[in-house]
Amino acid sequence: MIGKHLQCLVKTELRSNNFTIISENSNQFHDKVWTETGHNLDFIATHQSGLSIGVEVKNTLPYIPRKEFDAKLRMCKYLGLKPVFAVRWMPKSYIYEAYHNNGGFGWLFEYQAYPLGFEPICNKIVKTFGFPVKVMPELPADAQARFSNWVKKQSQKH
Repeated sequence: MIGKHLQCLVKTELRSNNFTIISENSNQFHDKVWTETGHNLDFIATHQSGLSIGVEVKNTLPYIPRKEFDAKLRMCKYLGLKPVFAVRWMPKSYIYEAYHNNGGFGWLFEYQAYPLGFEPICNKIVKTFGFPVKVMPELPADAQARFSNWVKKQSQKH
């Protein structure tokens, strides 16, 4: 359920940045289909500027596994998409590789996102384990701004 919650927040933010969701849970874009692995992307979206992105959403405490991260980068490259990783957190090396080597974006939220009504559970998780969890009815304002700025820069290239 919390995975779907973050997907809904990301979808809303994509639309507010003038993206059209082309497909969900997909491994194909235009006439290309990714068959190298069994992976797909949570969203494939296009911007009014012509920018096309493949979005992977991970609402987990651990980082996206390296093998999966690499597969998503290869898939985006093959499909002609800029990779966007919408995640709680990921290593700086992943961010560097996504951005500098692939023109993508590491969209970090810092906390594992829970829907409204889960405040007591989040408080207990934080108090008991110290995990970075938080009720988020929307994405953090700084994360929204970072993504919007990246979209503006990318749009100027198209």
